[in-house]
Amino acid sequence: MITANMKEVICQKVVYASGVLYWDYQEDLLWFDVGRNEVGSIKMPWKMQGFNVDEERHSIDVSCNGLLMCTTINKDGLAIYQLVRIDYHWELKHTKGWKSIMEMSCDEFQFCHSMKLHNGWQNKFYERWFVRPLGLESGRWVDIGVRQKWKTSDKVLRYDMDTGKVENTGKELGNAFVMRCVFGYHNSMATLPPIVVPGLQDGICDGKSGD
Repeated sequence: MITANMKEVICQKVVYASGVLYWDYQEDLLWFDVGRNEVGSIKMPWKMQGFNVDEERHSIDVSCNGLLMCTTINKDGLAIYQLVRIDYHWELKHTKGWKSIMEMSCDEFQFCHSMKLHNGWQNKFYERWFVRPLGLESGRWVDIGVRQKWKTSDKVLRYDMDTGKVENTGKELGNAFVMRCVFGYHNSMATLPPIVVPGLQDGICDGKSGD
């Protein structure tokens, strides 16, 4: 059992990394070490820094080397944290402000044309557009969903942590209000055993394993 002071909210996402299961409860992260049969919880990075959950949008993912990562997005930009399992604390791995991102990749934000009529539009970007992390790929690229707050489809941008540049993938997500989480099967998980299907005899299962 885990005893933790946390809000009663719906679990947003579950991931598995290097023998540990993690549950994302918005402000709290619950973990269960399968091999050691140990459990615990830790506050999300922005809560440990004293920020309000309403100011942050985040996603937990597994890096290519099997570590748990948390990508956070707020009005200042994006930040990526790594969970250190030795004593379970967050370590900041990367951070970048919106102004720097847009200066390097201005053309990729052309769809935000309404913002360019104002001075310092980069500072208003987070206020006027709904921006959220969609996932982390190979520990290098962060997929970001961007949409106007009164619309329902996200444009998918890809941020490169190595170069600091953004690529507009040209893809869009569907209605954000009816979406459900879909979880992929990561290589860090245990290998699934083959499924044995009973053979059929005259259309009736004979109870024996077949091809």
